[in-house]
Amino acid sequence: MRSIILLTIFCMSGCATTPYDLRLVSRGGTDKGTGTIEQLGNGTGSINVSLAGRNYTGTWTATRAETHGHITGFGRRFARTDTISTVSSLQQGLALLSAAGGAATLRCEFQVDYNAGFGHCEDGQGKKYDLQILPSARQ
Repeated sequence: MRSIILLTIFCMSGCATTPYDLRLVSRGGTDKGTGTIEQLGNGTGSINVSLAGRNYTGTWTATRAETHGHITGFGRRFARTDTISTVSSLQQGLALLSAAGGAATLRCEFQVDYNAGFGHCEDGQGKKYDLQILPSARQ
């Protein structure tokens, strides 16, 4: 049973390459961008963004929250304590990208849960963008 749970957790982290589409919009609404993100497994992957006339490439990493709790049950003849561990499907991540030759940078923080997510990005000049992560039509 324990090996099935561990295999399920591992596969949720990316047994196969999973593509997602990205949409970025500047906080002022004037600049829009698109991109792709690939999940390569073990909470890592590649990311590509086209924004404001520049093409950015980079990598991302994400972590998954794990919580522990204790339950105490009372019956007629005994009290029993069990430990429960849960692994959330919510991942929090960070992507670091740069344009060709390192002329420009983009830093994105995000949350993703199974098929979709959101976050924000900031370029090297401090301009902020809202980020959407959507299931890809390429699946």
